[in-house]
Amino acid sequence: MANGEPEFLQLLGDVLDIADGTQVTWAMDMAGGERGLLIALLANHGQELVTSPASRSTRPPTATAAPTRPTLGTPA
Repeated sequence: MANGEPEFLQLLGDVLDIADGTQVTWAMDMAGGERGLLIALLANHGQELVTSPASRSTRPPTATAAPTRPTLGTPA
């Protein structure tokens, strides 16, 4: 998918249509500046965004970190 506003807005609209009024939480596992446009568009449209643990140190203040879950074989 191209890193452009029209493509991201189309994706946002398609997902929200499928959700049919149900709250959507977006997850992002990207690092670097190319994610900035998507983050801004999601924030401007009131969408919840979580990031992966690998990118926590670079997440914007508006994003929240995903809860950590134990892996199989690890005591909870």
